[in-house]
Amino acid sequence: IALKITAYVSMKEIDKALKQARRIIEKYPSSARGYMLLASVYEAQKDYQHAIGEVKNGLRQDSNNVQAILYLGKLYEINKEYSLAMSAYTDASKKKTDFVPAIFAQGALLDITGHKNEAIGKYREVLEKSDNYLPALNNLAYLFADGYGKKEEALRLAISAFKQDPGNAGVMDTLGFALLKNSRKDDAKKVLEKAVSLLPNEPTVSYHLGLAYKETGDNSNATRMLQKAISLGEFSDANSARSLLGQLKK
Repeated sequence: IALKITAYVSMKEIDKALKQARRIIEKYPSSARGYMLLASVYEAQKDYQHAIGEVKNGLRQDSNNVQAILYLGKLYEINKEYSLAMSAYTDASKKKTDFVPAIFAQGALLDITGHKNEAIGKYREVLEKSDNYLPALNNLAYLFADGYGKKEEALRLAISAFKQDPGNAGVMDTLGFALLKNSRKDDAKKVLEKAVSLLPNEPTVSYHLGLAYKETGDNSNATRMLQKAISLGEFSDANSARSLLGQLKK
C-alpha cells in the first residue's frame, strides 16, 4: 500500500493516494503508521498544516511512536517553526534515549540556525552512541573544516564518512573541502569535480570547487565556478563567493 501511495503521488493522483493511506488507518487504527503516510501525501503537496495535523492525529492514538514524533519535528522544521521542531526532537529523544536520529535532528537544527558549537555537542553525542552514524560524521567533519574544530580531525571524520558511502555527493563535498583545508589541493580538486558533476545545481559545492581551482592557480576555472555558484541563488557562503570573484576579476 505504501508503494501504491508513492506511485499515486508521483502521478499526481492525490485522491487515490489519500484513499490508500486511509485504508491503513482503518486497518491499524491504534497505530500512527497510516497517519504518517497520510501526512506524507499532504507534505508532497506542500500542505504542511494538514500534514502536521495528521501526524498529531496519529500521536493521539500512538503517543510513544518516536518515528512519528521525529516526523512531526521534521514537518515543523520544513515549515520554519523551529522552536516546535526542537521540542518534538527533544521529546523523541527523551522517550527513547538511544534514538540517534532524534539527537542528530537536534544537532542539524542547531547547525542551520547558526548555533554551531551546540550542534557540535549534539553530533558528538550521536557518535558516542553510534560511532559510524554517517550524517553526524559528515556534518561534524564539515564544521571542523569550516573553522569550528581541528582541520586534521575534519579530514579524519570526512574520510571515515566517505569510506561508508563513497557515492554520496554531499559526503564527497565535505571530503573535498576538508582536503582543501589540509592543503591537499590537487586531491581536493579531483573530489570536488566529481561532487559538482553529481550536484550541478548545489551552489555550495560549486563554490568549494571554485576555491580549489583558485588554490591550484587555475583562476579562469575558479572565476567560472564562482559565477556559477552565485547564479544558483543565495547560500551561506554567497558573500564570500562574491568577494573572491571580485578579487579574481581585478
